[in-house]
Amino acid sequence: KAMPMLDEQQEYMDALERSADNLLMLLNNVLDLSRLETGRIELENGMVDFRQLLQDQEKLFKASALLKDNTITIQVDDNVPAKVMGDPYRIGQILSNLINNAIKFTKEGNITVYCGLAGGDEENARLLVKVSDTGIGIPQAQLQAILEPFTQAESYTTRKYGGTGLGLTIVGYLLKAMDSQLKIESELGKGSHFSFILTLPYYQPPAIEEDNSIAVTDSTLEGKKILVVEDNTTNILLFTKMLASWKTEYDVADNGYKAIEFATEKQYDIILMDLHLPKISGYETAQR
Repeated sequence: KAMPMLDEQQEYMDALERSADNLLMLLNNVLDLSRLETGRIELENGMVDFRQLLQDQEKLFKASALLKDNTITIQVDDNVPAKVMGDPYRIGQILSNLINNAIKFTKEGNITVYCGLAGGDEENARLLVKVSDTGIGIPQAQLQAILEPFTQAESYTTRKYGGTGLGLTIVGYLLKAMDSQLKIESELGKGSHFSFILTLPYYQPPAIEEDNSIAVTDSTLEGKKILVVEDNTTNILLFTKMLASWKTEYDVADNGYKAIEFATEKQYDIILMDLHLPKISGYETAQR
C-alpha cells in the first residue's frame, strides 16, 4: 500500500523512478542486443490484439509526448482483424522503440501510429504498421547506417537528444526474426516514416477447459505461512511490508541452510526463494 508523501518527496521519487526506468531500458536493450546477435531469443506464440496493443502504447507514451508538446494519434483500419497470433511482448517492444524514437526527435509536432490490412489469405493476415513523425528527419546518406548498433544520424545526436543508438537496431533484429524488415522514409527537417509488414495467423481460441483455480486476493492470503529466502535487505524490507499488510505469518532466512532449517521445523504454505544466495544457491536449496 502506498504511503503518503510530501510534494517535494514525490518529486524526488518521480525523478528516481524515471532514472531507474532509463537505466533498466538501457540494460534490457544491451541484453536483448546480445541475445538477438547470437540468435538466442525465441518468439512466443500468443494472442495479439493490435487495437489494445496500440492503445496501451498510447497510454505509455502520452506523458513523454506532452513534455515535448507532441500529440500521439492512433489509427487502426476497420478491416484489421480483432485478434491474431504472435508474440505480443516483442511486437510491443518494436512499437515502443519506434514511438520513443519518434517522440525523441520531434518537438511541438505529431506522432501517428497506423495499422492496416495489407492483404493475406484464409489463414494469415498481412498487417502494415507505420510510425510517422514530423520531427527533424534523417539525412538520406544515414538511412541505413542508423540501423547499426550505437549509431545515430549525426555525431551530436546523442549529446543533444539522448539515447544509445540501440533502439532501431533491436527493431531490425526482432523484425528479421519475424520474417519482416523495417522500411525507412525520411526527409531532413520534415519528419520520418518507419513501417513494416507482419504476416500473422488469425487467432484460434483454445478449447474451453473448466477452471477450477481459486482467485488469490488479500483475504485468501490471510493467515498463510510463508517463508522468504532472500539475502538482499531492500528486498526483505519490501517483501515483509507486503506480507504484513496481507496479514500473513512469515519468516525470513538470508541463506539456503537457514531456509532448510526453517522448512524442517515448520510447515509452510508458500516458500519465496531467491536463486542467487550465499553459501548455497536457491536451486540446490529447493532440491533439498
